[in-house]
Amino acid sequence: MYSGYLRVVEHCADCGLALASNDSADGPAVFLLFIIGGISLPLAFWITAVLDLPGWAFMAIACGLIVGMTLAMLPPAKALVLGLQYRHRPEDFETGDQVG
Repeated sequence: MYSGYLRVVEHCADCGLALASNDSADGPAVFLLFIIGGISLPLAFWITAVLDLPGWAFMAIACGLIVGMTLAMLPPAKALVLGLQYRHRPEDFETGDQVG
């Protein structure tokens, strides 16, 4: 589905579905904002209550975890949004024998 980290291939190799012409825009990032925010805020409160870390150590750990979760979850979230777009608006996707 991807030719790079988040670059979608032009056409599906199996069915010829035009994937690159359909943009997921900011949908995956917005979904991840709510999901990761909902996970990290209670986790941050728990870490500060249980561990007595200096501020710089807490920020380094928190930022590393948040960035890591975002980078790990962004490709599957983008694939999910493209799949939902295809399910609810299949007429927006071109199909046919476009595979060479």
